[in-house]
Amino acid sequence: MNLSAKVKKLVNLIESGGAITKDLKPVTVVGKITTSAQQLFPEDKDKDFLQIVQETYIKLLTKKGIESIKARQSWVVASGGDFEGYIRNHINQVLNPEGIVAIKGDRLKQLGKNSKKIQVLIRFLTLPAKRRCTQTSVDVWPDNDILVLTKVEDGVLHLKDDNHKMCFVAIDKIVVVWDARDEEHRAGFVSTPLNNRQ
Repeated sequence: MNLSAKVKKLVNLIESGGAITKDLKPVTVVGKITTSAQQLFPEDKDKDFLQIVQETYIKLLTKKGIESIKARQSWVVASGGDFEGYIRNHINQVLNPEGIVAIKGDRLKQLGKNSKKIQVLIRFLTLPAKRRCTQTSVDVWPDNDILVLTKVEDGVLHLKDDNHKMCFVAIDKIVVVWDARDEEHRAGFVSTPLNNRQ
């Protein structure tokens, strides 16, 4: 069966089941399409699976009157959110027994309303920046898709490696290290001055 026939079959299955309603978030729609596709085409998990899910999502949106370009843009956002959820769930399944939890970045702000420790963490993760025109200071909450957290005792982070050997890190000595692959200057990051570059 070719790709377009699989997409048509999956669209028909989803529409006939009424599993997708107008009030669902796009990320939830991607999850429902993925689940249906796994059941309908288990042999395609390694080959055309993502393409089948993508084309089905876009087809369902365009059938509801959404322009093709907007449906594709919606797919990019929704599939990214679905993938983040998958990674968070996987981290939690594997690392929760070790005392490590992965949460959505925005969830930390919700939790911070009731915890002074979380408010300290939020302040640590917030980047100071200046507006270009007025040079006034503003705090910027970065696009933290997934935060991986663990318990810290008395300012010391306890870590274990694959062999369960312990490593202790003094939190007050840590400086955030960020690997930026491009040369573009971004708010909150310091770049090398032009006259120092070779």
